[in-house]
Amino acid sequence: MINMARFLNFLFSEYCKIQFLNFMIRKMNISFAKLSVLLAVFSTGLLLSCAELKEAGRTIGHTTRNVTREIGHGTRDAAREIGHGTRRVVDSIGQETKDAAKPLSDGEQ
Repeated sequence: MINMARFLNFLFSEYCKIQFLNFMIRKMNISFAKLSVLLAVFSTGLLLSCAELKEAGRTIGHTTRNVTREIGHGTRDAAREIGHGTRRVVDSIGQETKDAAKPLSDGEQ
């Protein structure tokens, strides 16, 4: 299914291009050949700048993804170590409590 907003945007942009060309031909008294060359140069420059912007966006996106992944892994590892350390402390406290709660045998008194 065609996205209606994109389709209307395309139609509007094509309409604007046609109106611009008509203006340039009628008001500026520029020949069609000169206008074609100008349009080709402008389009080429626009395409090249779009490619550079796309590459810059890709670089930024990949860097952000990698940094976010490293932060997430570091946070996960830190939380895991805290959890293991807490468990060891709780286990040792539990063992000390069990030892303290044992009744003393006759030889230990």
